Amino acid sequence: MGLLKPAESPKIWFEVIDLEPFEIEVQYLSPEDMRRLTTASTRNVLDKNTRAVVPQVDSEGLSKLMVKSMVKGWRGLSVDVLKKLMPLAPDVEEAIEAAGGELKFSPEDLQFLVDNTYASAFMKAIMDLATDMQEFRKAELAIAAKNSVG
Repeated sequence: MGLLKPAESPKIWFEVIDLEPFEIEVQYLSPEDMRRLTTASTRNVLDKNTRAVVPQVDSEGLSKLMVKSMVKGWRGLSVDVLKKLMPLAPDVEEAIEAAGGELKFSPEDLQFLVDNTYASAFMKAIMDLATDMQEFRKAELAIAAKNSVG
């Protein structure tokens, strides 16, 4: 048996540009993870020209699956930040303020944000970061350097 085995996928916190102080915890997606998500969002469709059934990736569905697989938490998601993403009902604003001023992370609220916001830059930034191992390595080195000082 070989020595190599997959490590636990690293996670990092990053600040969402233009939505400060909103930060998202993102987990790295390996090439195997990406293949699995791509397969899950592929449907067979009829090609009208050739009349053959061909696989086709639902790119919007893939994006949503990727975000749900990558985002593991958030902090700093205040009413002001949410208002930049979507209109809020007054009772939602009141509930968030009553709970300490930030919306706590939940998979259901993530799903709602993915489905109901027009923040394509938000989703693109997450997807770009989650597959860039160099960014995860930089974050690990910064944490290690910070912990070794003092």
